[in-house]
Amino acid sequence: MGCSQGIYAAAPPHVVGQIVWVKGVVEASNPAHPAKRVLQRRSAVYEKDTIVTSASGSAQIVFTDKSVVALRPATTFRIDQYQFNHGASHNAYQSSLIKGGFRTITGFISKSNPDHYHVRTPVATIGIRGTEFTIAYSHSKGLAASLVKGAIVIANEVGQVELNAAKDRVYAEISGLRKMPEVKHTPSSMLKGQPAITTVPANLPSPIPIGASSTVAPSSSPPTSTVSSSEGDTHITSTDTGSTTTTESSVSVEAPSSSSSPRSVTDFCIN
Repeated sequence: MGCSQGIYAAAPPHVVGQIVWVKGVVEASNPAHPAKRVLQRRSAVYEKDTIVTSASGSAQIVFTDKSVVALRPATTFRIDQYQFNHGASHNAYQSSLIKGGFRTITGFISKSNPDHYHVRTPVATIGIRGTEFTIAYSHSKGLAASLVKGAIVIANEVGQVELNAAKDRVYAEISGLRKMPEVKHTPSSMLKGQPAITTVPANLPSPIPIGASSTVAPSSSPPTSTVSSSEGDTHITSTDTGSTTTTESSVSVEAPSSSSSPRSVTDFCIN
């Protein structure tokens, strides 16, 4: 008996999240489905996806572990590894910021398995410990980091440094891949002008997989969505803060009143 030809010659990648807000042109490709996909609100996002925003494009992704990534214009972002099951010990997240920038709010993976949550940049790998911090990168100045609370580890092939708010070690810079990260006493000028955080309640629709038709119209204003979890509802929004040529997406989380600690917020930026 014959077998119908599907979109994938091999098993398709698994869905890891969905687009909840998009502006401008945002595209994705995947080794299992290399043709470019134009992403819109409710588009499914897959492990191994490379997502590219145009010069005036931006998007917000909600992952299944309740983490959020807001991509800025002119960004290339890849989901290298994503494994998540409630209660599992092998949960893992690894992404690469190839260029551009994003803000992220970490979810259950970073909380339950922080040793397996990493973000790669051209000059260093960031190990996240459920904290709030900002990093920025430019080819001429390198990487800069500012820690708000908790601890992070910045490492490359030369060495590593830990920033720890409890020890008043909150700033670091690294000028290149073969340069040692350095702890600083003052923040880099690269960290100025980060987008503001605002909170608006929201409703999360079901994702639309590859190949499915969609009649969802793009929205000129950020949608509202509620992401449910065992700890309560998490309210998420994305806010347009500039013109089409200078737009940056801000994203926010309103932690449930019963939560013992705030959700983590992280800024990443590569110019």
